[in-house]
Amino acid sequence: MRERAFPLHWSSEVPSIKTAQKISREMKMPNTSPDTITSPIKAIRAKCLDCSGDSAKEVKLCTVETCALHPFRFGKNPFHKGRKLTEQEKRERAERLAKWREEQKQEA
Repeated sequence: MRERAFPLHWSSEVPSIKTAQKISREMKMPNTSPDTITSPIKAIRAKCLDCSGDSAKEVKLCTVETCALHPFRFGKNPFHKGRKLTEQEKRERAERLAKWREEQKQEA
């Protein structure tokens, strides 16, 4: 069995950006460099892809639920609660989106 540079699956903490970049360099993970890993969540996603042979389907089907990274494997923090918008905020955002789409159509 290959020895890991940093046993993330034994840790219950989300790594810092510097730790994630170090892991990326030491593990020689594909498509990752200190410049492309911009957050610990993205580093976790890259690690999950590396662990599953660069297969997004295998990441989705991962059965290693004892891994500390398992809840974060989709590249999102499942414990981060989304913001609840008021009806007025929803209308303002919808109007802004409609305006942007109209501008995009005119440019094309």
